[in-house]
Amino acid sequence: MGRARSNSRTDDQLEAILTEPGNWVVNGHQGRALHFAPNLGRALDIASEYTAEGAVVSSLARLPSDNIVVFADQIERLRTIVGEREFTRDGTMGYERAAYNDFAAGAIAAK
Repeated sequence: MGRARSNSRTDDQLEAILTEPGNWVVNGHQGRALHFAPNLGRALDIASEYTAEGAVVSSLARLPSDNIVVFADQIERLRTIVGEREFTRDGTMGYERAAYNDFAAGAIAAK
């Protein structure tokens, strides 16, 4: 007898895939799709924006049917873990972009 895959992941597992490319949907009341995002980190940001505007965000889910669902309580925990990390449009975190820029500047200066 085969085992069904669980749709839940630990906070650590989700933190490890924050910038991993994927199709994420931000779900509202009764599972209504509110927005789509290119990675989990951006989906968290979008969920926060909707919540700040008074909308209900019930979950985040990775598509297509990848069996990863993040419910509201875990969304809040992840937002706390992520803290002030800023995601850029290309899906990298602000600190990753800064590190790359610092490395590039160092490489140019070394020439």
